[in-house]
Amino acid sequence: MPAKKKTTRRNTKKEQQKKAATRKMIAFFVGLLLILFALARLGIVGVLLYNIVRLFVGSLAIVFLLLLAGLMIISVFRKQVLKENKRIIPAIILTFIGLMFVFQIRLHQGFNETFHLIWSDLMAGRVIHFVGSGVIGALITEPAKALFSVIGVYIIAAVLWLVAIYLMIPGLFPKMREELHQRLAKWKEKHAEKVEAKKAAKALAELEKNKP
Repeated sequence: MPAKKKTTRRNTKKEQQKKAATRKMIAFFVGLLLILFALARLGIVGVLLYNIVRLFVGSLAIVFLLLLAGLMIISVFRKQVLKENKRIIPAIILTFIGLMFVFQIRLHQGFNETFHLIWSDLMAGRVIHFVGSGVIGALITEPAKALFSVIGVYIIAAVLWLVAIYLMIPGLFPKMREELHQRLAKWKEKHAEKVEAKKAAKALAELEKNKP
């Protein structure tokens, strides 16, 4: 009897894991589908979703949605990539914040004006205006602009990008080196094989010539 209980417990755990995995996959595909609808602005739903994203990140909505889709795909199918390169996500976030600063400065509008532009597009069901980096961008850029001026905001954005590059370099460069070494090793092997084959062909040709 106790053995049966153990097997049933194991089965229930496996079933729960399977259910969790299926739920995760369903959520993944639904989320990816919604992102695709938003990116393509398909119909009322697509435009609405896109404008909702624009409300928060403005005209960086395309970049945000592409990054989100990419991270979702990697997290589901290539988890090891994120585990091996833990600095990638912070680097992406810093890069995106830098872009938010730049986009909002280019808009030359404050929070209220930015919100009004996005809201007018949202209510009209259209995507017309350049809206900087949305509500979030306006919230972080206005104080930075007041404290450090426009040039200061650009400097902050540049510093954020430099930090992002610094974070990405340790994870990317070793892999690039490994790939280069592997490719060079393969090329050397192939080259050596070709040289040996040519030598063998020459030797055979000489032997045939020297035959009486």
